Amino acid sequence: MSNKEEVITADTLLVTSYEDWDDSVLSCSNDTDSCCLGLWCSPILLAKLYDKTLIKGIFPHICILYLVMYIYSTKDSVSDQHISLPVTQTIFFGYIYYLRKMFKRNNNMVENRCQDCIYSLCIPSCVLCQIARQHKNKMSNDDIPVANQLV
Repeated sequence: MSNKEEVITADTLLVTSYEDWDDSVLSCSNDTDSCCLGLWCSPILLAKLYDKTLIKGIFPHICILYLVMYIYSTKDSVSDQHISLPVTQTIFFGYIYYLRKMFKRNNNMVENRCQDCIYSLCIPSCVLCQIARQHKNKMSNDDIPVANQLV
């Protein structure tokens, strides 16, 4: 399930345990609710994850920002000016990449910037679903008393 690496420095003898994802980025069958929301309404799942994991109360702000950008990009596409859609997608990619990076940092997970960048750019919906699954698993494990958890 989760691979752990221990880093021991000679100076301070600090032991840090880094965890890996519970499942792969393409394991949508493990949580169909999050994956359906991520596939058909990614900005809402993105806003929910930011609200739950990073910044409390940001949900309506991200939804409104993305809605305004989407409306503006569709207005341009009607008049054959397709410049705002790539800008909207680039901003969306930035939000997803930053969320994945901060989620991994906050949960003591192994960082791989190249892989995070490729995943966030190529399969952003799947990245959001993976973060949602990991967050849900983490929250359900935190509810279990320590005596009942498997080590």
